[in-house]
Amino acid sequence: EGAKTNIHKLIPSLAESMDSFGKRIIKASKITKIYFKNKLLFLLIKNIRSIILITANNI
Repeated sequence: EGAKTNIHKLIPSLAESMDSFGKRIIKASKITKIYFKNKLLFLLIKNIRSIILITANNI
C-alpha cells in the first residue's frame, strides 16, 4: 500500500511539472517565432539593399 500512496502523491506533482514544461515550450516557441520573423525581415532588407546596390552600379 505504501508504494501506491507514493504514486498517488507523485502524479499531481508530475502533472504540474509537465504543465509548467509545456508552458515553457510554448513561451520558447513564441520567442523563436519572433526571432525567426526578425531574421527573415533582416535577410529581406539585406537582399533588397544588395539588389539596389547592384542595380545602382549597373546604371
